[in-house]
Order: sequence, then C-alpha cells, then structure tokens
Amino acid sequence: MFDKKTVFVIGAGGSKEFNLPVGLQLRDIISEKLNILYSDGVTLSNGDKAIDNALRKFCAESAPADEYGRLIEASWAVRDGVKQAVSIDSYLDTHRDNQRIVTCGKLAILSSIIEAEKKSSLFVETDYKPQYPFKRLSPFDEVRGTWLDFFFQRLSDGVSRENVGSIFENVSIVTFNYDRTIEHYLFLSLQNYFRIDAEEAADVMKGLRIVHPYGLIAPLQWMDKSKGLPYGSYGHKNLLDLVQNIQTYTESVRDPSLLKSAHDEFGRAVNIVFLGFAFHKQNMELLRTRMQNRPLRVFSSSFGVSSADCKQIQSDLRAQFSRPPEHVQFYMGNQLKCCDVFTEFGRGMMS
Repeated sequence: MFDKKTVFVIGAGGSKEFNLPVGLQLRDIISEKLNILYSDGVTLSNGDKAIDNALRKFCAESAPADEYGRLIEASWAVRDGVKQAVSIDSYLDTHRDNQRIVTCGKLAILSSIIEAEKKSSLFVETDYKPQYPFKRLSPFDEVRGTWLDFFFQRLSDGVSRENVGSIFENVSIVTFNYDRTIEHYLFLSLQNYFRIDAEEAADVMKGLRIVHPYGLIAPLQWMDKSKGLPYGSYGHKNLLDLVQNIQTYTESVRDPSLLKSAHDEFGRAVNIVFLGFAFHKQNMELLRTRMQNRPLRVFSSSFGVSSADCKQIQSDLRAQFSRPPEHVQFYMGNQLKCCDVFTEFGRGMMS
C-alpha cells in the first residue's frame, strides 16, 4: 500500500505492455480504417465497416444529401494526413475547426481501441460479464511482469481482506489513454486476490481517483450499467453513439471540471510517476498547475528517450511545476520501460 500521495501519469506506452497499438502502429491502423472504398459503388471493399455504418447513420438522421460524400472526403483527409502527425490527437487538434475531420478521427479512434482491447492480453471472454470466476484461464499469467502487475503488488501489500476498501487511499491516476485497461485489470485483480465478488470489487473501485483528460471510449459495465460496454466489445451500440465520449486537446482545455480534477491530484502529490508518457507539449500544458511548496519526487520511464532529452524533460518539469531544482528529485534512468520503473525504483517509490 502506498503511504504517500502518489499520482501516476499514464501515456500510450502504458498500454503497449498489454498489446495495444501505439505511435506509428496506431496511426497506420487509423489510416487503413478510414480508407473507405466501394469497388463497384455498392460493395465496401476497403475500410472499416463500423465506421462506414456510423457515417451513414449520421447522414440518415439529419444531414443534407451530399453529406456522406463530404464525410468520406474527410475520412480520406485523416487517412493521408495522420501518418505525418505526432499522434492522432495532435492531428485532430490541428483540424479542430473542421467538424467532419474531427468526427471521422474520433470514429477511427473508437474502432481501433475497442478492437485493440479485444486483442489485448487482458481480454477475457465472459459472456459480457467480466467478473470472477473466468470461463477460461485467467489473464494474470499473461500480464506477469508488466507495470500493472507490479503496481497491484505494491497496492495490495499489507492490505488485509477486511481493509480492502482503503487500498486506493493514497493513489490517483491521470491517463491520457482512451482504453479501459487499467480499470479492467484492477477490477479483476481485486476479485482474484482478495476473493471478493464483482459487486464488492466495483464498490472498492469507486475509491480510485482516475482522470481521463481526453475521455475514454465508454465506461465498463460495472461502472455504468446503462451506458457501459464490455471490455473489447461494441455491445449493441453504433460507434456514432460513443463519439461524444472522446475529446480533443482543445475540448479538454474548455472543460474546467476535467482540468480541475487533474490539477487537484497534482496539487496533493508527494510522488509523481510517469509511465509510457512522451511529454508532448499539449499534454504537459493540460497538467500545468502550481504545486504545494514541499519536496517532490518524480519517477519516470524513459524507453526510447536519449540521455540529452531526459535532462531536458527534467528541466521542463521543474518549470512546469514552478519548483526550484533543489525541491524536485528525479528518478529517470535511461531506456527504462514502464515495468522497469518498479523494479528499479520500487522500494524508493514506497518509502
């Protein structure tokens, strides 16, 4: 169990350990999904059928006769442009004033993430009821040695079955990912480790403060029985029904309640742990806040980051948090993956 207030900031690399696509791979998937083509004018020969169905539903509800063609042109614009972007989020922010491009991009994000969840190492086929006992081998062997595995070990250490309700007392999470992998894993882990049922696990999960600045594809079923979707499934929904759940950078900035939630967590932190976070300028701006005047420890993964960039990131973070150098202690070894942060700095993180 964590004794000090600790905020985990999760970027795309935090989902990669569970076989979800990130970076170039995600951009390629999105590009291919939006390459919507009809070979004979009638039969869909390329692109994502669920996205095409969503576009047709939108046009059927309240759009002018030529709207479908305009949306297809927008989907092709994303198809061609996203491969040059730092991320799909960055591309959509660039075109924030083009609602067709933003809508097509969001539909592609939704489709990509839902499919990725189903292919992830944490997917469990449970007849749309993700709870213990599982109907096949549990996923925990599949994710052994990942950061979530180490995270749960630290969380649960010293917590008795009777006190499980306090397990998230000093922990909060700010994740820039749209997927529900963290919530899904912790929900299953609470049931498996503490031998509690799904209802009690869902109640314990209410104690976890978790913020998605860009939204999430949908709540899980145990989070919201009416609007929830199973992990890795569309359920019975059309993608168009989920578009409002995804936010661009600009939309997040306009949501003061969302920003306040993230800033409040940072303001209370003694430890901040960045995992799989690329420190993109836009994401850092969302986290800008004035920290309380006390020493701060920052732990971070750094896989694929050069030594020179590690030093620059440290300088940027001191400025970001408006703290003098002597007030911020960094633990940022070169080329560390998310799981390595726990094996390298785990003891210090808990002290």
